[in-house]
Amino acid sequence: EKSIDQYVLSNNSLYITDLKLDDNHSQYQCGPTQYQIQLYDKPASVHGKIHYTTSNEIGIKFDYPSVIIESLIITYKSKENLILNEFHLFPPLLNIRLTNLSCGNTYDIMIYAKNQAGFSPS
Repeated sequence: EKSIDQYVLSNNSLYITDLKLDDNHSQYQCGPTQYQIQLYDKPASVHGKIHYTTSNEIGIKFDYPSVIIESLIITYKSKENLILNEFHLFPPLLNIRLTNLSCGNTYDIMIYAKNQAGFSPS
C-alpha cells in the first residue's frame, strides 16, 4: 500500500487516481479522516445567440452550461481589420453589447469559458 505522501504534489494538491469522470462528487478516506472531493473539469462551451444588431452594434445573449464558470473571455475581430479585441466578463452576466463596430464589416466572435481546470472549446 502506498503512503499518502506519494499522492501529494508540490503545490500541496492531492493527486487521486482511478476516479470515474462521471463522478463529480465523492468521498476519500485517508486514515481516520474522510474528505469530500469535488472533481472539476474544463467547462463546456458557452453558447451565445445574436439578440439584435444595429449598424454599429451587436447584442449577444449567453446560455451557460451547468458546470462552474469563473470568467468568460470574448474575442472578436473584423475580417477587414485583423486587430483582435478581447475582454473578460464574470458570470452571471446574461448579455453583452459589442459597440463601435464598422457598418458592412463581417466579424468573427469567439466565446471561451474558464474555470480552475482550464478553458472551454470556443
